[in-house]
Amino acid sequence: MNTLALAPAPRGSAPVTLEHCLLLAALLHLWLVVALGSAPPGTAAPGQGVWGSINVTLRGTAAGPPAEVQPPAPPLQPSGPAGTAPD
Repeated sequence: MNTLALAPAPRGSAPVTLEHCLLLAALLHLWLVVALGSAPPGTAAPGQGVWGSINVTLRGTAAGPPAEVQPPAPPLQPSGPAGTAPD
């Protein structure tokens, strides 16, 4: 028998609900935003290997006609001498 199997919940405990899981997930994300999203910038000069801020812009679909789809390139043919390996 596997000794790492999960034990059943005690009789007096309430079952874990979807609402409980969603609340915990939302609180975790809020905590991460507060902890990491408000971190002060570093002291390195721009261009010295430090990431800048993330700018996200949501745009709709293009209003014009769809771009033309290019056919795939033909496969490359071997250009070296013929080998001596058996088929």
